[in-house]
Amino acid sequence: MTNPQNLSPAPGEEQFEISDGGRVSYEYRAEDGALFSCMAPSIEEARSMRDSWKARRGGAEELRAHMERQITALAEKPSFIEAAKRQGLKTPGEIRALALASLYGVPDDEPDE
Repeated sequence: MTNPQNLSPAPGEEQFEISDGGRVSYEYRAEDGALFSCMAPSIEEARSMRDSWKARRGGAEELRAHMERQITALAEKPSFIEAAKRQGLKTPGEIRALALASLYGVPDDEPDE
């Protein structure tokens, strides 16, 4: 795993290692201490599997909090703000909507078709 002492991830954290063949060995420690681990063809697939695991265990609230932290971290990153402003976005709400779309591929506050 990416942790040099090969320790389990801290609560709410993930760690992964990509093999020479490109497969991902992935671990995630939930806030309640439960450990999820898997092998997947990509980090995106591993995270998707983790998200399904969290949802099955009733972790919708934890998943929402995790997603919120990811969106906030990206929306507050100076280089992301500069790039958003170059696209004509100015308000924090517009920048946050771009972060949401960038991370999850969905527009904010628009109905699904």
